[in-house]
Amino acid sequence: MLLGTVSLVIEDTPDSQRMQAMLVDGPHILYANYSPTGCCYLISGGSRTSVGGYNEPERPHDTEQFDVSDQRTLDEVISWLMDNNHIPSFCTACYRAGRTGDRFMSFCKNGEILNYCHPNALMTLTEYLADYATPETKEKGLAMVKRELLNIPNEKTRRIAEQHVGEILAGTGNDFRF
Repeated sequence: MLLGTVSLVIEDTPDSQRMQAMLVDGPHILYANYSPTGCCYLISGGSRTSVGGYNEPERPHDTEQFDVSDQRTLDEVISWLMDNNHIPSFCTACYRAGRTGDRFMSFCKNGEILNYCHPNALMTLTEYLADYATPETKEKGLAMVKRELLNIPNEKTRRIAEQHVGEILAGTGNDFRF
């Protein structure tokens, strides 16, 4: 479910269909890209366009190259996404494993991608929560991870993902992927 979708662009290519949406929540605007299965695969949050913008805790506004219209922190964006039942993911597993182009699309078309993307999203979200999230975001996120682990279709994949999430939280492992 997308809150306040005011713009949707669908791009057909020979191998896929890509959707772009502009999400609006009050004064906040986010641009997101969606896969053919409806999974959001790219969203920008916490971005800075000023020279040296990431070096200072306060965002300088007099040197911005353009207005990004969203002054929230990454933690605030992550929290907002979870409030709207989206699973924030920092996953790059498909790129690192070479699952791109036709290989990626074959996983999407037969639905097998759910046994990759869903657990990878949950594990990378857990890494963010363990390392960077505010206590409120961490509590909300861990509840989401616990709930969503049950939705991994393949039982073996689910058990491995649960084990990896436990290792991430215990500080004994990270950078897991399927």
